[in-house]
This record gives sequence, C-alpha cells and structure tokens, in this order.
Amino acid sequence: MKRIFFLVVFVLIGSGIILGLDRYYCITEYKENLSHLNRFAERVEYVLTRSIPDRLGAVEDLKSFLLATDIQRNNESFDQYAAWVLAHNPTLDWIGYADHTQTIRNIYPLPGNEAILNIDLNTRPDDIPWVQRAIVTQRTVLAPPMQSIQGFNSVSAYSPIIKDNVFHGLAIGQFRLDKVIDHALMDLLRENPNYFVVLSDTTGHVLWSSGSYAPDSYIKRILFPVGESEWIAYFGWRKPPQPDPVARHLLWICGATIVLLLLLLFNNIMNRNDWLTQTVQEKTAELALHNVRLTEEIDERKKAAKALQNSERRLEKFLSAIPDIIFHADKKGTIIEIRKGSNPENDFPASLFLHHSIQETFPPDIATVYLDGINETLRSGNINTTEHPMQINGRNKYWEARFIAGDLDDVFIVIRDITDQKQAVATMLEAKETWARTEKLASLGTMAAGLSHEINQPLNSIKVIASGILYSHNRGRKRELAEMIKAMEEISQQTDRINSIISHMRAFIRRDDSQIIPSDWNVAVNQALKLVGKQLSDHGISVHKNLSEKLPMVLAAPTALEEIVINLLVNAMQALDTTQQNNKTITVRTFHSQNDEVILEISDNGPGISLENKEKIFVPFFSTKPGSENHGLGLSIVHTITTAYQGKIHLLPNEFSGATFQVIFPACIHFPV
Repeated sequence: MKRIFFLVVFVLIGSGIILGLDRYYCITEYKENLSHLNRFAERVEYVLTRSIPDRLGAVEDLKSFLLATDIQRNNESFDQYAAWVLAHNPTLDWIGYADHTQTIRNIYPLPGNEAILNIDLNTRPDDIPWVQRAIVTQRTVLAPPMQSIQGFNSVSAYSPIIKDNVFHGLAIGQFRLDKVIDHALMDLLRENPNYFVVLSDTTGHVLWSSGSYAPDSYIKRILFPVGESEWIAYFGWRKPPQPDPVARHLLWICGATIVLLLLLLFNNIMNRNDWLTQTVQEKTAELALHNVRLTEEIDERKKAAKALQNSERRLEKFLSAIPDIIFHADKKGTIIEIRKGSNPENDFPASLFLHHSIQETFPPDIATVYLDGINETLRSGNINTTEHPMQINGRNKYWEARFIAGDLDDVFIVIRDITDQKQAVATMLEAKETWARTEKLASLGTMAAGLSHEINQPLNSIKVIASGILYSHNRGRKRELAEMIKAMEEISQQTDRINSIISHMRAFIRRDDSQIIPSDWNVAVNQALKLVGKQLSDHGISVHKNLSEKLPMVLAAPTALEEIVINLLVNAMQALDTTQQNNKTITVRTFHSQNDEVILEISDNGPGISLENKEKIFVPFFSTKPGSENHGLGLSIVHTITTAYQGKIHLLPNEFSGATFQVIFPACIHFPV
C-alpha cells in the first residue's frame, strides 16, 4: 500500500512538471507572435508617415504649372494638365485652383464637384486654419482628415502660389484616404493576412480599417504624426495564433516516456529496499556482539568526562575575561545562565535576569526582537544578528545581539556594547556628506561660465529695451502707449527667463529625490550643457551630441539626471586637461536598447583609465587627478545616484583610447490599450 501511494504521488508530480513545460512553451510562442506583431506595427507606422506626405508632390506640381502659366484662367490647359496629374496619381480625388481671394476658380474633374466650385474657403471652418497656415508659412500644408461632400474620408493639401512676394492663390488637392492607405499598405497586408489595422484620429473617429479582429486578440496602439495632425493606429490579429500542436504532442509523449522510465526505476529501488531490510536485520545481530566492546568504551568516556570538566573550567576563565554579556536561554526565552563580562560599566544584579523570561526582564519592544531572534535561530540553525538601543545604569547605549543555536533547543545570546562604534560610523557618514556637498558646490564653479552666459542674454535684452526708451525720452520723442506696453511685456518676459534659470539652479542644488517623475535623458543632457558648455569650450573641448529622437522616459528626479551628466562631463574635461592634444572631443549619446533600457554614453578621447584603477574609480575619495580640488567624489556620487534609481553604470574602452561611461536606466513601462 505504501508503495502504491508513492507511485501515485510520483505520477502526479511528473504530470505537473509536463503541464508546466507545456505552459512555458505556449507562453514563449505567444511572446514570439507578439514580437512579430510589434515589428509589423513599426513597418506600418514607417510606411504611413512617409507615403501620405509623399502625396504633396502632386499639389507641388500643380503649383509649378500655375506659376509657369502666369496663373491665367485657362480652363482648357488647366483641365489637360489636371487630367495628366490624376492619371499618374490614382489616389487623388480632385485638384483645383483658388485665386487671391481664396475662392475656388478651377477644379478637375468637375462632375460631382460642382458644389465646391466658386466657394470661398474663408466660409469653410474646416479649411480656414490650414489655408491660413499655408499662406503664413509659404509652404504646402497637409490638413487633418475630414469627411468630404461625397461622404468618404479625405485629406486636403494646400500649396500657396507666391510670385514676387505677392500671394496669387492656392493650389489644392484632395486625396481619397482609403485609396492612399490601401495603396500604401497593400504589400504589407498581403504578406501578413492575419493582422488587422485600424486607423483613427485623436478624437476616436475611424479613418480606415482593414477588417475585423478576434474578440480575444491583443491590441497594440501607436500614436504618430501625419502632416499637421496625429493619427492613432491599432494593431492585432484577425485570429490569435496558436502554438504548434505537433510540438505540444511531442512534448507530452517525451514527458510521459520519461515518467514511465522513472516509475520503473522507482519500483526497482523499492525492491532493493526490501533486500536492504533483510540485510539490516542480519547486521543487527552483529551489532549485539559489539555491545561488549561498548562497556570497555564507557570507562574511556569517564576519563574523557573528567578531561571535559577541566576544559570547562578553563573556558569559564576565558569567558570571564570577555567584555560581552552572554545569556543562555531556552526556546521559550527563559534565561538559564548569564555571563556579565569584564566591562565594569555593564555591572548589574544577575538575579534580575536569571531564571526569568525575556518578557519580564526587557522592555516590550526589545523583548519582541529577542524572541524573534531566538525563534529564527532555532528554525534555521544560522547565526542571526540584530542591533537596538537600550538604557543600562542610566546611560543610553546601542547594543548588538548575536543569537547562536545550541544543541538542545537552546540559544546563546551574545550582547555587545557598540555605542562607540555607532558614534564613529555616524561621524564618518557626516564627514562623507560634508565632502559630497563640497564636491557639489565645487561643480557650481565649473557651471559659472554657463550660468553667466544664460543670464547675460536676457539681461542684454532688458538693457537694450531700457536704453531705447531712455534715448527716445532724452530726444523728446513721445512713444505710443501700445509701444511702451509691448516694451514692458518684453522686459517682463526676459525677467521671467532669468527667474526660471535661477529657480532651476536652486532645484539643482537642493535636489529632492522624492520628486521622482518620468524624466527625459535628452532634456537633462541639454540642460547640463547649458550650464557647463561654456566651460568646456573655454578648455578647448568640442562636444558632439547624438541623441535619440524617440527616447522613452525614465523614473528619476530630473535634477538627479542633470547631476549625473554634469559630473561625467566635468570628469571628462579634467581628464582632457591633462593632455596636450588639439582635437579634444567629448561625445554624448543616448539610445534605447532592445532590453527596454535607456542608455546614456559619455566618451572622451583623453588618456583613459589604467587597468589597476578601474576597480577603484567609484570608491569615495579615490582620485587619479593631481590637485587638492579633486576630492574623488564625482564618480562616487554618479554611482550612488544611479544605483538609487535601480540603474547601472559601466566603464568601457573606446576607439579613441579614452574612457566611455555608460549609464543604464530601466525605461518607463507602457501598458497596451
């Protein structure tokens, strides 16, 4: 019966393992299919952001034609050219010309579009902002999608006709949105028939759809710009992909075969166990013969016991010389034995503790800590240590309690006075914080040139405006009230700019790590270069930026990111100052890795860092640079800030024989729709 029970348990465990492996395979396949869907979504986004603006070429061609014909109203030549344009652009619905009054004078094809002819665009609210933007910017504008008179979604393009700096009208083109998207995505959807795509504007209005999707399909959402507006694309599966059934069947067959083989092996082991039982019985008889010898060994043990007593006396003398307090307690917390130690400051009546429970002799909070330590030590068998404050003989002290398991469900508690050690550690931490503040204030000297440059610009603007007002006053020229108000507004704006710079510096100096928000590495790099860029150029150093445009955010205090960049830039500047080369360069790069990590790299072409110093560069107060102003805390601060935000920092070699510091932060997590 016992054997059957173990066989059943073994079969259940094997089935559970096979089921877990099958689940893991299904999840892996799903992640692979999800990765394919993400790549398909990226290809669709790439095609749409390029193919739709390409339709502007037809409108640009019409504008060139109208300029070449001196914008004369010639319906026959306009219709001939428009017919040629539409023949080469099947996605075009119609093209037209509006004169300088923004009234549509020509349109092709005319049938079906008579309602648009001779319409003033200024009376159409949907057209006004985009027509005005085209005229003001003097460039072709692609308006957001809207519903046309015929009822389908369309996209309009407006191109201003400017000749000799005079506005003569507009070249207009309207595209069938469904034709444009069908033409752009035809090949992609043919290659991937199981995917669906739905396009909508930011208000939720559906612009185009490739079909329906499965109710349980995963849906991916992407927001991307098209012309003067933004579109939202949704992607998913028409039918969710399923794992390969052949592979799953093979997995179950192999797993069942392995379980069967193990069952046979287990049965063989049980048979061998029966044989071992018989053997043990035979050996028991042999052991009875050895009992006689044990009697002789008892005498020897008595001698050993006497030697043990002598050893215990020596141990007693040894323990009396140790300053630590030692409690011997049982598993319930009752103190069996006590050693007060040799420290006279810890002298107390042993009767207060001996044969009393810890709950009776210690304050409730400390008693709870000691009982937890006893239980954990007896459970794990490991040595456990805790620290706590406690008053003894009228003095507040810090104590370390170390719990050591005995052999009979008992525990030895070694209590050590660590007050002096705690005070020394606190003094050291205070000194380290003082040095860190000194390092940060020292970096402000490096940023002084950048701050001066940033503040001088608005100050110069205020000076010029004020000087102009005084000059007019001294010349007796009366300035208009509107002109004076405009000057005051400009002075106020420049003052706000100075206040913003000073506020930013205050936030940098008083960095509050509790203000953790999604922050942009690119913004931190640009802010840091504003502060130390002037100093770098004064040292003959050129800075090259290679910042990724679509960089995910990271969770951190923005000023903390700036402090990382500034310290790394200053470190590179100091390294380059030790060389005599002419082309001193620092390269700043940001990018997004495939592991969903945001990476900052700062490289220089300086002397680099030797192999023996690579393991020490992040140690506080370690520096390879001469001079008393180098406190050796810059890289230590960078390392501390980075690890505080679950980031990593590495020192890498580069092709210029200099140093590259790579700071890696996890990207903010984006949840799907």
